[in-house]
Amino acid sequence: MEKRVKAEDYASQLPQHLLHHILSFLSLKQIIQTSVLSKTWYRAWNTLHILKFDFLDIFSDINRAIYEHTVSAADRWIGYALESRVKELKVANCPYACGEKIKYSVPQSIFHSNWIQVLHLRDCELKLPFSGNVKLSCLKQLTFGKVYVDDNFVRDLLAGSPMLEDISLIRVFGIKELNVFNLVKLGKIHIEWLPDLEKLALLAPNLESITLIAGEYKGINLGVSCKYLSISLSSISDKWLNEQLKRLPHLENLKLYFCPKLERIEISNPLVSKLLIQGCAKLSSVQIDAPCLRYFTYIGDIVSVFSSTNRITLSEVSLDFYSKTWDITWYVRLIELLANFNTSFNVLKYVFKNWTGKWVVIPEEVKNMAAPPLSNVKELGLQIQSQTDALPMSQLEDAMSWIAPHPQSLSISINKYY
Repeated sequence: MEKRVKAEDYASQLPQHLLHHILSFLSLKQIIQTSVLSKTWYRAWNTLHILKFDFLDIFSDINRAIYEHTVSAADRWIGYALESRVKELKVANCPYACGEKIKYSVPQSIFHSNWIQVLHLRDCELKLPFSGNVKLSCLKQLTFGKVYVDDNFVRDLLAGSPMLEDISLIRVFGIKELNVFNLVKLGKIHIEWLPDLEKLALLAPNLESITLIAGEYKGINLGVSCKYLSISLSSISDKWLNEQLKRLPHLENLKLYFCPKLERIEISNPLVSKLLIQGCAKLSSVQIDAPCLRYFTYIGDIVSVFSSTNRITLSEVSLDFYSKTWDITWYVRLIELLANFNTSFNVLKYVFKNWTGKWVVIPEEVKNMAAPPLSNVKELGLQIQSQTDALPMSQLEDAMSWIAPHPQSLSISINKYY
């Protein structure tokens, strides 16, 4: 007679912190479904401190009647989460539920929690004017995306969140004046396309990381504590940037992406060790007087790069050039630029990057007019990003051997992207 083997529920025997870890990989629907499996799973769901309400998943294929019912249920879920002292709350709305553009209005009780540490709101609606003061005494990380607020609410929000460490504002409408100060724990802020912004002051005493994306950023004060500054897709001017850099004595890492108005950049900061410039179409010159600079990355058309102080030792220079025209004049300017690096800087390693390797192949006409620009380089590398369109290896080797005739090491790599 065949013996029956009793089924064992090994999952329910796991410790609660492991059950919480398993639930963290599931959607809200799936988390709720696990609560009916056993009393152990029900307790795990009831004590879960991290919930993500993704309305893109919940509301995408429902009609208006069900939508309104589900919104009411969502309010109860969030209320229950707050009562359960939830620590991390993320609400992401589906902006086109049931074929219409509908915003989920989050309960105001969210902003009166003494337990929330992480709060993310995306594509949601806030009831304004806000009634009462914001009290988020434990909030460390705040992210708003595609929401409308006003200056009064933001001012109350920052005043009521003294423990904030990380702020991200992405496509937030309604903010005209943003003043960030007295947040002694704030170390990082990310601001991306605030279309109504007119004035910005970032005066938190320990704010080390500032990221600014897609904005004019005219009336701005970055404070003095910034160590990492990244600006991209912004029409900032030479005067504005150079003045801001002079006010940042602790700056160590500077990144500039696709700033179309920049023409002349002056880096004169004593602690800058990393510098990246990419896609600044009108840029013609970069003056670097930064004795601690070790890593310099440039991607774009030919520019003049020089230092007016003593020769600076750079651990690595990474260059990737592109141009609309690859004529003789362009290559002459390229040789002049590379030669100028040897004059102004002591570079330990050069890394050339390109999709096919085309720009490293110097025409014979230019070779007959100029000497190899990197005759003293010690380490040289070439990284090709296309396997199918790359030039033959022998041609690349010959090209690199002319640019740097006597390197101690030469490496050529072709990356397979597709």
